[in-house]
Amino acid sequence: MDCRAIPPQQLPHTSKLFRDFNEDFSTVKGFFTHTPNLKSVAACAKSLDFPRDRRMTVAGILRDQNLRYGHGTETEANLKRLEEGADQIELLKGS
Repeated sequence: MDCRAIPPQQLPHTSKLFRDFNEDFSTVKGFFTHTPNLKSVAACAKSLDFPRDRRMTVAGILRDQNLRYGHGTETEANLKRLEEGADQIELLKGS
């Protein structure tokens, strides 16, 4: 699969809100509950209620989707960690 990253400022037809979010967050911060950085996202993730049945459902959906793309052992290991209750931010970091 050929994957490429396109900088947000190169995407056509984006809104001013989207551009400001990516380029000058201070002008739009009043619309959001936290800043777009890992520390803020981690704090928010820790406050979420993510019970076992929901983790199992989400992991199952992600597994089905990722199997279609031939996911590897690291993806499967992270899905098992999610099922077992891994902290959401640990999964984002891949630790």
